[in-house]
Amino acid sequence: MLCYAHMRVAKIIAVCAVFAWSAYLLAQKIDLTTADVGRHIKNGELMVTGDTETRRAILSENFYSYTAPDAPFLNHHWGTGVVFYLVHRVAGFTGLHLFFLLLFLLALFFVFDTARRVAGVWVACALLLFLFPLIAVRSEVRPEVFSYLFSTFFVWMLYRHVRGELSYRWLYVLPIVSLLWVNLHIGFVFGISITGIFLAFYRTKPLVWAFAGVSLVALANPAGLAGVLYPLQIFKEYGYRVLENQSVWFLENLGLRTGYDFLLFKIAAVLVIVSCLSGLFYSHLLKNLRMREGGAFGVLALVFGTLAALGVRHFPSFALVALPFLALVLSRALARAREWGIVFFVALAVFGVWRSVELQSRRGTPGVGLAPGVEAAGEFLRDYPLAGPIFNNYDIGGYLIYFLAPHIKVFTDNRPEAYPPRFFDDMYIPAQERAEAFDALDAQYQFGAIVFQYRDATPWAQTFLRRAVADKRFEQAFADGRVVILVRK
Repeated sequence: MLCYAHMRVAKIIAVCAVFAWSAYLLAQKIDLTTADVGRHIKNGELMVTGDTETRRAILSENFYSYTAPDAPFLNHHWGTGVVFYLVHRVAGFTGLHLFFLLLFLLALFFVFDTARRVAGVWVACALLLFLFPLIAVRSEVRPEVFSYLFSTFFVWMLYRHVRGELSYRWLYVLPIVSLLWVNLHIGFVFGISITGIFLAFYRTKPLVWAFAGVSLVALANPAGLAGVLYPLQIFKEYGYRVLENQSVWFLENLGLRTGYDFLLFKIAAVLVIVSCLSGLFYSHLLKNLRMREGGAFGVLALVFGTLAALGVRHFPSFALVALPFLALVLSRALARAREWGIVFFVALAVFGVWRSVELQSRRGTPGVGLAPGVEAAGEFLRDYPLAGPIFNNYDIGGYLIYFLAPHIKVFTDNRPEAYPPRFFDDMYIPAQERAEAFDALDAQYQFGAIVFQYRDATPWAQTFLRRAVADKRFEQAFADGRVVILVRK
């Protein structure tokens, strides 16, 4: 009895330590100049306080830009804006950040609890530590946290149902969650996919109804069927190459890593692929009806692994859904060699902690809330009497929207899908690469200020900044560690 009590206390301490480590890695001070959370808050503010015409424009047009104000834009995350705005209104950026961390940790709880039920606490702890560097790469306050939360909740709920731990009545919750999800983030399609994959392995009537309900409520968004199909079309007219949407191989060939752990991803992907191809996966797991979740977990890991390979923004989703599958397969594969199994899982945990420390060393300031001094440029602009529109770069658009919208529009912001396909190639980039292209735009718009987040590493941005600082039409009015503001003389 004493040994059992000691073991239980040890497990509780281990789980608390793993989640405390996870919270520490997720908590990074918000650099508002590059994050898009400011725009989401402004979306929510105007959806709550604006008139009908303003709400319509936010949902369907490029409301914040003066260069492409009539460009169609399907706002698939407007609900997150409302949530973020309400939390921010009550508790400020610190409260919003804590709210975000709570949602992220809740997502970790669902996937951890699933892995614990599959293979036990120690295996779940080791694998969470191993995979966490892939999860932590998207720790900015973003709408996708709802997709992490709801994806893991779907897996947790469906797994417990097929194991007989939850009755079919609990599945009624899934369409309700989907009704929220479709208006919070474009990742609502993951809920449909996860339910469909479980249905493929467990062809039961409750799962049929759950899948039908989850699919039908997706129509309950402001754009209707167009909103449901939008995840398949969002990249169709993407005029700007965003790093997180690129494949692993593309970024490796360019020598760009920027915090994404490609080595760990490859190791995890190989483990998933080998497990799925092995006789263990087919001959053992699928023989037992109650173990078919191994098949569902395996397909989920393969699907999300493919998405992650094609776009590194999906690293967290892959790691979250792969964790229960790896827990199931590896624990059973090593069950006959217990000593070697313990060594193997300890090695996985140590490797993950090491990679996490490496990740942390390349990141910003740990903590909650805004990075020190990050609001200074916005407050300066809010008080400065601008003589004309702003010319700004891509990264800082959401920051300017937060401080200046709706009264002052931006040249561009970090929503490539909100601008015409040729905007970036024909206007934005040439204006920075060639003096005559910028001069033509200046003659058209008569820029009152140039506002740049000067850590922009693109070659055209650095070329433009050197030229802009020497431009006698403008003079430096503000500069700090992130932003430079040049105003027309």
